[in-house]
Amino acid sequence: MKEEKKFKLGLSVIIGVLVLAFLVVAVYVYQKGQPREADLFLIPQGYTGMVVVQYGIADAPEMPREGEYWVNKIGADGKLNSPLERPERVFPRGTDQFYFVDAQGNRTEAVKGVHVHGGEVVYEGSDDAGKGRFYVGTAEEWAKVLRQLNEEAEKKKKAVRTGM
Repeated sequence: MKEEKKFKLGLSVIIGVLVLAFLVVAVYVYQKGQPREADLFLIPQGYTGMVVVQYGIADAPEMPREGEYWVNKIGADGKLNSPLERPERVFPRGTDQFYFVDAQGNRTEAVKGVHVHGGEVVYEGSDDAGKGRFYVGTAEEWAKVLRQLNEEAEKKKKAVRTGM
């Protein structure tokens, strides 16, 4: 009889642990499937170059919101320190919005694929590791920058392979 009680208790514990593990995994999978919040990027009128957003900066000013969008006011140097956590997926996303802003605060839409190109969250192997970046300029300028980035990446890979 005692052995039967021990068996039932052990079985109950195992089932409880499995249910708890299932719930933890389910919550994790659900959160990973949720889209990150959308961003609205305000780019200084006339700026051309790489935009770099450094995430997780504790002393960065609080990010304002406009409706569902976090407002990212890019500096004249193309950089922004953000207190928000780094996105884990595509950066920027299709729902993100981009505007050029003049000195009076007037906005003109910057179109992805026309004025805004590329976009990634850089994880390692770059001076921009842990940052989000995209390019502002013409498609021709972006093609040149992309070639340079690819050449730099190849040089780094070659240096690693050769031990230099």
